[in-house]
Amino acid sequence: ENDRLREKNSELEGQIRLLSQADQTKTSHESFIRELIENCNKMTLNDDKMKSEYETQIKQLKSEYETQIKQLQERESKMKPEYEANVRRLQERNDKMKSAYEEHINQLQEEANELRKEAKSANDEASGYQAALGSATNVRWSDSTFNNPIQLTKDIEKFQHLLADFTKVKGKSVKIDEDAAKQLLTKYECKANLNSKEIKNYLAAALQRMILEAIFNIADNLYRYAESSNSFNDGRLESFIVYYTQELVEYTNLLAKSREGKDSITNVTPVKIRQQVYAALGSRGFAKSNHSYMNKLVNDLVNKMEKYREVVDEERKKTLHSEAEKIIRIGMQLWFCLKAQEPVPKIHWFKSGAHIQTHLMVGSWESENIKENEVDFAFFPLIIAQNDTQDSQVFNKAQVFVRPKQNGKFQKIKGYSFSLF
Repeated sequence: ENDRLREKNSELEGQIRLLSQADQTKTSHESFIRELIENCNKMTLNDDKMKSEYETQIKQLKSEYETQIKQLQERESKMKPEYEANVRRLQERNDKMKSAYEEHINQLQEEANELRKEAKSANDEASGYQAALGSATNVRWSDSTFNNPIQLTKDIEKFQHLLADFTKVKGKSVKIDEDAAKQLLTKYECKANLNSKEIKNYLAAALQRMILEAIFNIADNLYRYAESSNSFNDGRLESFIVYYTQELVEYTNLLAKSREGKDSITNVTPVKIRQQVYAALGSRGFAKSNHSYMNKLVNDLVNKMEKYREVVDEERKKTLHSEAEKIIRIGMQLWFCLKAQEPVPKIHWFKSGAHIQTHLMVGSWESENIKENEVDFAFFPLIIAQNDTQDSQVFNKAQVFVRPKQNGKFQKIKGYSFSLF
C-alpha cells in the first residue's frame, strides 16, 4: 500500500513539476505576448505616424501635381493654337513639297525621256561626227565649192581674157611709146626683131606680165605691209588677216611638232586654217568700193601703164580706173584662191631661152619645129601643184612667145623657182 502511495505521490510530484514547468512556460509566453503586444502597439503608433506623414506628403505631392497639371494645361491652351498653326503650315508645306516633288519627278521623267532621245540622237550623230572628222582632215575642196581646182582653172582662164582686153594697145584710142616698150621687152629678155605693128602685140603681152608681177609682188608683201604698220585701219584689213594667219599657221605647225598626241586633227590644222582663211579672202578680199589701199594700187598701176601706152580716147579714160581696180581685185582674189589649195600651187615664169614643153605651155609653133624653137618670153605664168608623190596638177599652162633657138643651145628648166609660200 505504501509503495502504491509512493508511486502515486511520485506521479503527483512529476505532474506538479510538469505543472510548474507549464506555469513557467505560460509565464514566459505571457511575457512574450506582452512584449509582442507592446511592440505591436509601438508599431501601430509608428504606422499611424508614418501614415500621417505619408498622407501629408501625398497631399503635398498631389497639390504640386495639380499645380503642374494646371500649369501644363494653361501652357497647352496657350501653345495649342500655335501648334495647330505650325501643323497647318507643315501640312501646307508638305503638300507643296509633295506637289513640287511630283512635278520634279514628272520633269525628271520627261528629261529622262529626252535624254534617251538625245542619247539615240548622239549615237546617230556619232557616225556623222566620224564622217565629219574625215571631212575635217580632208584638205581637198569639193566640187560644189568655188575653190575646187576645176572652177579655179576656169576662173584663171576668164582672168586671162579680162587681162588681155585691159592691156590692148591696138587702135586709134591708144598711143604707145616704142622706146619704153622696147625697154620693157628687153627687161624680159625678148630678142625678137619687131616692126611697129608687131611691137604692139608684144607690148600688150609684156604689159600683162608686168601687171601680174605687180599683183603677185603686192600679194607676197601683204604680210610685211601689216608687219610694218603701227596701227590697224580698214585699208589694212586684208594685210592683217594674212599676217595673223601666217602667224597662226606657224604656231599650229609648232604645236603639231612639239606636243605629243595621236589625233589626226592637229597635223592638218595649219593646212585647214590656211585654206579657210584664204578661201574667205578669195571670195571677199578687197571687195569694197573706195578701198583706200586698192585706190593707191590702182593709181600706181595706171601711172605705170602710162609709161608705155597713153589712152587718148576720153570715153575709155573714164573706165580706165574701174577696169584697173577690177583687174587688181580679181588677180588678188585668184592669188588667195591658189593659197587655199593643198598643196599650194607654184607660179613659174619660164625664162627666155627655155625649151618648149607642150604639156606646160601654150604658144604659136609648128609641132614639127618644136625642137628648133625656144621660149622668147612668157607673158602668163605656169601655175602648177606638185604633191609628195610628184604627181602634178596644172591649173594653167604658161603663155609664151617663141623664137628660133639662139646658137642652137638646148635649155632645160629644173623645177619651179617661184612659189606662193
